Amino acid sequence: MTIGGALIIPGDGQHVMKSRERSKCRPATFTPRRCMVYIAVLFMLGLRTVGAQGDPCWSRSTRSERTSGSTTGDYGQSTLCTAEGICQGGSTSSPSQHDELPVEYAFAQSLFDKGYYYQAVVEYERFLFYHPDHPLSGQAQLNIARCYQQGKQYKKALQQFRTVLETFRGTQLAVEAAFRIGETSYQAGEYEQCIMALTRFLDSFPQDARSTQALYRIGWAHIQLDEYITARDMFLRLGSRSADPDTDGYYAASRIIAERLLSLRDARERSPVAAAILSIVLPGAGHLYAGAYKDGLLAFLVNAALIGATYEAFDKEIYVAGGLVGAVGLGFYAGNVYGALNSAHHTNKERIQAIVRPLAKRYEYIDQGSSRPRGFEGMP
Repeated sequence: MTIGGALIIPGDGQHVMKSRERSKCRPATFTPRRCMVYIAVLFMLGLRTVGAQGDPCWSRSTRSERTSGSTTGDYGQSTLCTAEGICQGGSTSSPSQHDELPVEYAFAQSLFDKGYYYQAVVEYERFLFYHPDHPLSGQAQLNIARCYQQGKQYKKALQQFRTVLETFRGTQLAVEAAFRIGETSYQAGEYEQCIMALTRFLDSFPQDARSTQALYRIGWAHIQLDEYITARDMFLRLGSRSADPDTDGYYAASRIIAERLLSLRDARERSPVAAAILSIVLPGAGHLYAGAYKDGLLAFLVNAALIGATYEAFDKEIYVAGGLVGAVGLGFYAGNVYGALNSAHHTNKERIQAIVRPLAKRYEYIDQGSSRPRGFEGMP
């Protein structure tokens, strides 16, 4: 029989004692449920240890203390988060002297600085939901638009910038939004919208420090629209201004671009009309004039063969075959004229791009807050 889990053999007391000793020394069995309990206990102890260190993001203070009050660390110093999401220690002071940055805004700014733009949008919106009347609510709305711009969601960025412009008229937020509408339109390939937006920006804020960048971007928008004469005049206008220490890089780059665009005037341009007329007179001649030598030779051989076949068919009084071949030959002849016209346009475009592409690679993009275009290193 058994008593307390031990097997008892009548008349054998030693067996009872050994069984009990074995039950005491038996190791504990780690069931899945028991493991989960141990992990939960360790996790709670870890959170409690981190919260005790005075970190405002993990402290055990109430919600009001996180958003409006100061969080005091172990050494009697208040911890304050800056706009860049960096926590700085300072002397103990009252909330009226230093308003702590809301943790939602600090986290969103940290995500933005690290390039996590979509996650930053969510956190900025969370901040606006909890703090709709906070002084940084306008900056948060502007930063949401910047996140969309950096994430190449230009349609959403433009819509958000326009909302900020309308909501915060008369403030620096509106000035920033007005400029970024033009820049975002350029990045989206809407060059005419870019020109209109930046022209309005210059008319509304002529003394703004970004006026030079706005003129510079308008010039590049005209280049993208193949309006090279207008672009050249814009860069000449900008490059002729007196050099300013803060924007000297843009003035110097504008002078270089204007000089390169002036060289287009001296370059020999292929006339599309002349190319078409030459191809009418002699198939393939217009291509040769435009510089497309292989296309010109091919056009001459194909048209010569079809014209010869048509003449041969009619000469032998095979009128049906002659008519069919002649119809095909007429199509190739018209294609030859149209091809010469396009070849002249293409040659002119390539000649221009040979000048513009190196300029775009080096001088096209502007850096916010910089005194020179991105990649600009001075006069070549």
